[in-house]
Amino acid sequence: MGLDPTGAIGGTLFGIATNLATDILKHYAQKLDNTLVGRGLKAIGLIEQTRDDHLREVLEEALRLYFETHPVYDISGVIDFFRDPATAQQIGNYIFDHQPTDQQAIEAALARHIKNDALSMILLQRRGGQPEHIVRDFLACYRQILNTHTDVAERAILLTVLDATDSVIAEICASEERMKAFVSEAVRQHIQALRDQTTSLAAGQIIGKYRIQSHLSTGTFGSLYRAEVQETGTLVVLKAISVPQGLRLHYDVFSLGARLINLHHPSILPTLDVCLDDTPPHIVTAYVTGGSLYERIHHNAPQPLPLSEAFTIISQIGLALAYLHKQQIIHRGIQPASTLFDSTGHALLTGFDLAIMAHAAKHHLQSNSVGTTNYMAPEQLHGIATEKSDQYALACIAYELCTGRLPYKEVPFSTTQGRPKPPLAPRLFNHKLSVQAERAILRALSISPDQRYNDVSAFVTALEAS
Repeated sequence: MGLDPTGAIGGTLFGIATNLATDILKHYAQKLDNTLVGRGLKAIGLIEQTRDDHLREVLEEALRLYFETHPVYDISGVIDFFRDPATAQQIGNYIFDHQPTDQQAIEAALARHIKNDALSMILLQRRGGQPEHIVRDFLACYRQILNTHTDVAERAILLTVLDATDSVIAEICASEERMKAFVSEAVRQHIQALRDQTTSLAAGQIIGKYRIQSHLSTGTFGSLYRAEVQETGTLVVLKAISVPQGLRLHYDVFSLGARLINLHHPSILPTLDVCLDDTPPHIVTAYVTGGSLYERIHHNAPQPLPLSEAFTIISQIGLALAYLHKQQIIHRGIQPASTLFDSTGHALLTGFDLAIMAHAAKHHLQSNSVGTTNYMAPEQLHGIATEKSDQYALACIAYELCTGRLPYKEVPFSTTQGRPKPPLAPRLFNHKLSVQAERAILRALSISPDQRYNDVSAFVTALEAS
């Protein structure tokens, strides 16, 4: 609400200045507090409650002065307009806010009012009046009346406030502009930091409560570092996050945020800390020493893994996925690199960069090529993911572990016209694989999600039953 120059001390003229100062102080409370003007207003006791009757008194005197000095506008339509309560309030606001939009609103209201008063329009035209001068000249009279009703001491304070209004507002606007520029630059630098794929952290550098020890690897969404907790010396993995062009942190990437910390399952790598709003944004996970499934596959290539080992890994990842799906979470990034092993060889699912809540999973990524497309279900390559998309990715891994090769040399779903052919039967590359296991893998690899298993647990069960 703007300033309302009203007063209430027994109807005296002193009350006008009293309550004028009161409303100024209310309106600029944060700006005048602890300032010389603010202390002066308090010191002389100019803070009282207001009453609307003094507003009408000031308006009447301002109108008399206005029509004495500008008789050409002494017509009923103009008089009625300035006596309208809404107009009076708006004028009071403008006197001290000095916002051009307020004056424009007053002038627009006057134009509408005069236009609807045919007699006033005729008189205005006959007298040669200029409507654009009405509000401007009246405001000058209004201010003059306010100033004449104060004594010397009050006028010194009042005029200090009135005369400083423009500079105060200008300074506030300038301050706001500086703040906008600061925020804009900070956001720009933050976005640049998120997208800077080459930024590296040095050994010994402190990030939050962690001390960097060494660089481990760099991927699509950032770099991994071995680090230690400063207070305890506990080893952890710190991921300094980078966001590819076209994707958004908190939405496309790491949308689960702090929920990652609450994922507790024997086959999920624990997330210890999530600091997405820090610079650089980072997450911290437990440190394990058993390497990744990607490394194990390539170490054994081109041979498949022993089937018992392959089925154990698929079962452990499948149990982790089943747990996530019960939490209404879709991983969207299942691949060998997202599976690590602890010192006992137990598989641990990680890589939650693209994980998302199931109810939000049907939004389209701005870049569908993000991630390892060899393990992505066809619907996910077109921007839509479900729990069955995770099942498809797990089936790709199962095919690779059992055959030593991917189901497709190239991803056919975005370029092939018509329905792509299913992958070659896994038993062509590993005759030790049972017919039942082959059928389970091929069903989970179905192009249509409806033809896959109802859930990932059913796929794992069918695979183990073989």
